[in-house]
Amino acid sequence: MNWLPLLLIIFGFVGLFTHTVETNRAPASDVQRMGLFPEDGTGNVRAWYWNPQAIENQSIIETLKPVSDRHQFQLQNIAFDYTYIQDMALFRADGTFLVQANLGSEPFGLTRGVFNDEDGFVKITKQHARDVLKLQAYDMNYTVVEGGELISGRFANGDPYVILAESVKARAKAISGESDEKKVVEWIAKDLHTPPQHLFFVPGLQHLDLYMQALPGGKLLLHDHQLVLPWIESVLRESNIEVRQRQRLERIRKFYREGLQHYYLKAAAGGMGGKPIGEPLRAYSKEEADFLDKVAVLLSKHFEVKRVAGIVREPYITGNPMYDYNPQIVEHINFFNAFSGRDPQGRAFVVSNSSRGLNVLEESWRRTLSSYQISPENIHFVGFYTKGAGIDCLGASR
Repeated sequence: MNWLPLLLIIFGFVGLFTHTVETNRAPASDVQRMGLFPEDGTGNVRAWYWNPQAIENQSIIETLKPVSDRHQFQLQNIAFDYTYIQDMALFRADGTFLVQANLGSEPFGLTRGVFNDEDGFVKITKQHARDVLKLQAYDMNYTVVEGGELISGRFANGDPYVILAESVKARAKAISGESDEKKVVEWIAKDLHTPPQHLFFVPGLQHLDLYMQALPGGKLLLHDHQLVLPWIESVLRESNIEVRQRQRLERIRKFYREGLQHYYLKAAAGGMGGKPIGEPLRAYSKEEADFLDKVAVLLSKHFEVKRVAGIVREPYITGNPMYDYNPQIVEHINFFNAFSGRDPQGRAFVVSNSSRGLNVLEESWRRTLSSYQISPENIHFVGFYTKGAGIDCLGASR
């Protein structure tokens, strides 16, 4: 019997099957360009991972539940004993959990004990992601990044991008022992499944998510301290402001105009009681304002950057001026530290921090966001910003 025709048929089917399998698999280049789950409001949010047991203010839980019901995403307990889940939970666009690389003991600018000995070696492992969270997981080899150091999104053509603090690059160099910057950037890009030319590094150790918010199509809102006073003054011109809100806004206006002066205690010796000490405290430093100006120039080469006011600092005085006068600046209003996405109905939504009673500022921020095709009723203020952290710091979207 001549076996040749039969063998050709068999190998033909094998070849056809193999070709079919390969063409249905996502090419390596596609995975590399998949990107992170976008923070610019274009991602379909299925779940928001957090640790509800770590939330001190229970009203956040109470107000977030109706928002998750409206937009049909799960509030998923990450079952990990840490507060700032955004700092360690990172997802690829397809929902795969990205496990941070092994850094060692050097924090390289990481805050709040993340990845150093202050709170233990804080890291969600691949085993935890798979066994507890039931997620696919991928090990990053060179990248260790706090959530605040990273802004992800997509350009208008759909290509992914990532904005990173320069410190992420420094850690990758330490992990790899490599000094060639081009190689290090390529390795970070591979970890983040983003083309290297779409990684944009910002100098300094600032948490970017405290100062900017990404919007669809490569648009960015970036804070400008010099716009706060004009913003407050414009809001005060509205006629229907409740009395307590107006009084609070007037104190803020005075603070941004004049600063907050320290004084000697009234009981001080040598006739110094009640006299001013040094220069007034200002709402922001020149260095901070200059840093944001540099970020604007850098990112404007690649993004459509809009400078707005979204952070408000207030004067706060405690104690008896006679004995323990204690003036300080507090920041309880930060609308940038928010998370956003789309729900199953295709509605864009934003979840931000409350103003703690200044509803007129929330309405003004709604108007700002609604100019970017986000319906006002889908802009929610449920978090409480304090100690440099807000609602975005508490969780991670998938």
